[in-house]
Amino acid sequence: MKKYNNNQFIYFEVALPLPFYQTFTYKLSLEKYDKLKNKKLIGRRVLVPFRKSGYTGIITEIHKESFSEIEDYEVKEIEELPDDKPLFTEKELNIAYKISDYYVAPFGLTLYYFIPEGLRWKKKEGKWIKTFPESYIYGVGKIKNDEKLSERQKELVELVSSLGEVSELELIEQGFTKTTINSLVKKGILKRENFIFKKEEKTQLKQKKLEKTVKVKKGIFYYGADEAEKRLKTYTNIIKNLQEEGKSSLLVFPSIAHIKKAYEILSKEINNLYVYHDGISARENVKTWFELQEKEGSVLLTSYSGILIPIKNLSFIVVEEEAADSYKTLRTPKFDVRRAIFEIYKEKKLSLIYSSLVPSVESFYSIEKNIVKPLKENFLNVKYKANIKNYPFDKEFSLKKLIEILKDNKKTLIIANKKAYASFLYCPRCENEILCQNCDVPLKVYKKEKEYLECSICKTKYETITRCPECETPLETVGIGIEKVEEYLKKYFSSISYLHEEKDTNIKLTTTILDKDLTTENFERVINIYPDFFLFVQDFKGREKFFRNILYSYIKAEKEFILFTNQSNDVSIKAFLNKKLEKFYKDELNIREKFNYPPFKRYILLTFEKKNLDINFLNELFKIWIKENKLKNVKYKGIFKGYHSKVKGKERAQLLLIDFKNKQALKILHEKCRKLGIKLIIDVDPVQII
Repeated sequence: MKKYNNNQFIYFEVALPLPFYQTFTYKLSLEKYDKLKNKKLIGRRVLVPFRKSGYTGIITEIHKESFSEIEDYEVKEIEELPDDKPLFTEKELNIAYKISDYYVAPFGLTLYYFIPEGLRWKKKEGKWIKTFPESYIYGVGKIKNDEKLSERQKELVELVSSLGEVSELELIEQGFTKTTINSLVKKGILKRENFIFKKEEKTQLKQKKLEKTVKVKKGIFYYGADEAEKRLKTYTNIIKNLQEEGKSSLLVFPSIAHIKKAYEILSKEINNLYVYHDGISARENVKTWFELQEKEGSVLLTSYSGILIPIKNLSFIVVEEEAADSYKTLRTPKFDVRRAIFEIYKEKKLSLIYSSLVPSVESFYSIEKNIVKPLKENFLNVKYKANIKNYPFDKEFSLKKLIEILKDNKKTLIIANKKAYASFLYCPRCENEILCQNCDVPLKVYKKEKEYLECSICKTKYETITRCPECETPLETVGIGIEKVEEYLKKYFSSISYLHEEKDTNIKLTTTILDKDLTTENFERVINIYPDFFLFVQDFKGREKFFRNILYSYIKAEKEFILFTNQSNDVSIKAFLNKKLEKFYKDELNIREKFNYPPFKRYILLTFEKKNLDINFLNELFKIWIKENKLKNVKYKGIFKGYHSKVKGKERAQLLLIDFKNKQALKILHEKCRKLGIKLIIDVDPVQII
């Protein structure tokens, strides 16, 4: 085999989408380099061989030093640089590196997460697959009462219902096939839409005179109290001022449904408006990606997927619904979009607004510490417009009271807070709950079409039972879900539908509108049934979710708000009823500080998964890891059985590291577990610790 002179090649570090904490060295011949029209190489997409396959990678570094003949002999050559210019600038690469470092995630996987789907090429059977898959978003259409659906189809409909609108890519990542998706589209149960925005050069809007000049200085701000549409109006004013200076803006939303609604509003006011998310065709997204690098005064509406586009002259970012849990990604790398945006702010020194109807506890804490400045001084001054009625919750009493309330035929939204018919089946004699055989969690009871039991984790279905398997005592249903509320109401009213259904009915049902300010219309009356369960979940954010659940449901009531709760003496309710929201936040921060919860302590949640997982073995492994890495004063809780101790047939154990900073040691632990066949999930700053 021919040996090459080192002077004939340029050497690079390339980030690849692989679960390794490293980049890989490749080379490019000077002959190929000389043929490139654009000689900028950092951030450039490359196609490279790897073992028996090939991947799309990103050049992250150019080596200045030469390689020895032996090393050079082993370095593989880049096969192709398919684009005319880089995907990322050095600033975006720095941001991606900081994200991966903070979340102890492989850099290549983190970077790959942001590459447009249409540019994620792979090599199969010696050929590069260069397809641009068509992308769609899905919403729920019409469901007939007698419609027969498979269990998998029901799961799909339930998922789309809960999210409002979801991309095809997200559905496939959840394990649904295109066949299942298409079958529901044919039945009209799912609505499919290819989201293509209008070409801006053909639809330039006449600039309206600004009502009031609004400018934002460089720094981090919080914008609260106002409802979503009013917040969008404020951003419109800021954006138009920036566009006059050729500066660009980025608005980030927690879901596609939010983006779609925001686009409907902003497209009537703003020029050079772009949209980027997984529901848009891959080809259109690629075009948008490169266009935004060249166009001054552009405005991008996006989800997590578009935040690293190198937008020209970016100077203003908004993170809408900043408290939404959906900003924390579920797949590896488990990064938080809010933290990623903070890294963009630090790298680019611009104006950043975190926004929500009411702040997260962490945002309130940052305002108190003067890390974040309120855009308006009255950031907690939520407008109280509806009369409030508060009733104790009792299943029989509450349902009868509902009938009495609804007789006046007002437009009403009922928030049931729980899915299914009931939370679980319970034996009053031996106090057993009916559990999933795979996951060891209580099975939810469903009755809407055919009665059955289902695991909320693995989605396994079971035939319903009426008597305890141990003592033959009749079982009781515990809890009240949306199906039970619907069943009861339909005995008295015919005008009932779900919030996501396009039906003009006086009574609408939903499980939650938390963090859905922009996508939920206002109602004459809103009824919130038993949000108390948030307080009983063993998680540090339970009370915050309880509090925000009540406020979000209240703000959608124009005239009357009714709350069924048994927690009237809780500080959350008192702060709400007395219109002193600050009282809740200060009390909550005192509790978190007392128990060493975030934001006072930084948590890293380690989750171990394996069939027949031995906790004693894990404890020994953990002690050996501490000793081998010479770690001192490691503060942690665990190792203990996970809150869900068994998931899809695998045992799960968890451990909480507190203020742990040795990231290299965590990478070593991850590798140790991999070699032992143990899946280790590293979750830095978890949104929940169960």
